[in-house]
Amino acid sequence: MNCSVFAYYYFDAGHVQVAHGRAPAAATGIKRACPDKVVISYQGDGDLAAIGTAEIVHAANRGEKISVFFVNNAIYGMTGGQMAPTTLVGQKTTTSPCALATLEAPIERVALSDNKNIMNGRRAICKALEIQRDGIGFSFVEILSPCPTIWGMDADPAPARKRVAEQMIPVFPLQVFRDRKPESDTETTPPPRPMEEILGLPTEKSALTTEPPARSREFQRLTVRIAGFGGQGVLLLG
Repeated sequence: MNCSVFAYYYFDAGHVQVAHGRAPAAATGIKRACPDKVVISYQGDGDLAAIGTAEIVHAANRGEKISVFFVNNAIYGMTGGQMAPTTLVGQKTTTSPCALATLEAPIERVALSDNKNIMNGRRAICKALEIQRDGIGFSFVEILSPCPTIWGMDADPAPARKRVAEQMIPVFPLQVFRDRKPESDTETTPPPRPMEEILGLPTEKSALTTEPPARSREFQRLTVRIAGFGGQGVLLLG
């Protein structure tokens, strides 16, 4: 299996050409259909580390009996030299001719295991929202959460929180992975909105208003319902 178009000129073996990123998925099907065959997935970094992130992660998670060879040349070599996830800091590409800057996104992992960690989680969530409010950019917070019902535990949250502390945190250590806050461009960035406005909470000004603001008849009131907070949603987020 490969996503390098001309690889079949150099390997004396059977080949199946698949779309970018899908080699692990196709290799899985071939290996399961022909378990006695040696199946190789030959992939570049733009392929495996970008477009095919989900496929490689899930194939590895399932323990598929295939061999993957990851060729990392820090760029999209086959399609014109675009920036890849592996592109080095300061490296120039066709899509970043002025060189790549460092990723400034704050990333943190917190846990809902006890009151102290819950407060840390609240702090991390507030900070992520403030970063968005100030127009700085992307932020990411991972939250280790108990699930007593599906874990087969009673309604008392204490045992489930204990499991988070004793079993999950050793596997997923709590950490601030990155906390670089770039300076925003005050000339191009609009003034920050109050946090109450972002979250839809009443402000001091709106609390004194007895009548709702006028709404155009051309538009209906829209609401957003968010679902998929489980582990599978996080795995497919990329």
